[in-house]
Amino acid sequence: MKKLALTLALTLSVAMMGGCTSTTNETAAETTATQVASEAAVASDVAATVNGTEISLKDFDKTYLFTSQNYIMAYGGGDREMLNQEVNGTTFGDLLKEQVINSMVVDDIVSMKLAADGIEASQEEIDQTYNNFKKYELDNNEELKKFLEENDLDEAFIKDRIKKQILITKYSEGIRQPLMDNIDFTTEEYAGEVAKVSAKHILVQKEDEAKKVIERLKKGEAFETLAEELSQDKGSAVNGGDLGYFWRGVMIQAFEDAAFDLEVGGISEPVQTQFGYHIIKTEDKQTYSDLLETPEGQVELESKKSELVQAEFDNIYRKAITDMMAENDVVINYSALGITPFEQVEQTTESTTK
Repeated sequence: MKKLALTLALTLSVAMMGGCTSTTNETAAETTATQVASEAAVASDVAATVNGTEISLKDFDKTYLFTSQNYIMAYGGGDREMLNQEVNGTTFGDLLKEQVINSMVVDDIVSMKLAADGIEASQEEIDQTYNNFKKYELDNNEELKKFLEENDLDEAFIKDRIKKQILITKYSEGIRQPLMDNIDFTTEEYAGEVAKVSAKHILVQKEDEAKKVIERLKKGEAFETLAEELSQDKGSAVNGGDLGYFWRGVMIQAFEDAAFDLEVGGISEPVQTQFGYHIIKTEDKQTYSDLLETPEGQVELESKKSELVQAEFDNIYRKAITDMMAENDVVINYSALGITPFEQVEQTTESTTK
């Protein structure tokens, strides 16, 4: 069966909140009691409320069906039995249900926040994204058409998902862009700093072996020849020990420090890592200024900037979502969804295994 082509514009926003906090049994009991009391005030056909605004069980069911089908086609070979697989005391399907409702809640919270700031998804943006989806995917995929039609996932549903994804993207970019703007490789801070090095190495297991290699190098034997003969890193040995260019943060710290500290053409003393002892030769160095001089280098720097920003963005975004969940009046009707919050499943599992 051909994989369904589901575009990024239609995917759910992912709220990375699970497992971030720990609670005592007493706190867990209080939380459960509060949740039960709150759920009792919610109609049985409501999946959740956000500041009094309802997320209907019908909308949840559609979104869960859409999302689960996406997972199944991507990872389960089209077999919905994947949803019944046991995962840490629950099922993958129930975990996915909790993820979906959390994501829908986050969608609503972000929509409310952006609306208060005067930011919205324009009808033009929604229509353009939908038209592209229809032209490039839906019109060319009979299986996808059939799936959507059979499950009443109509144009209105798709456009609603698109609208919410546009808003999540705008919110995310509001966090990401200032982080990107704070990194400027053209400033004096970066001007003479080495961005990446090209290096070769010879890996042996014992320090005395490494010292013998260095003695042979001092006597004039070629680094590449000795790498091919002696290095236990067979992947690079066939290329004379060549590792190519690498940035900071890629290699093990001790190896990286030696490679970046050496002069071009310099050969290190034995450097110990968990893999053994390395003799390193630095072949070339490129500064940020060097990379800015070529179009290829500029592309590399943009990619590197995105990489540097991503880790910080993830932390900020995760905290922002967690804070918003706590600051807004959110009630999730777990009983209507037929699931137990994973945090409670974990606590039950822990208590029964003690």
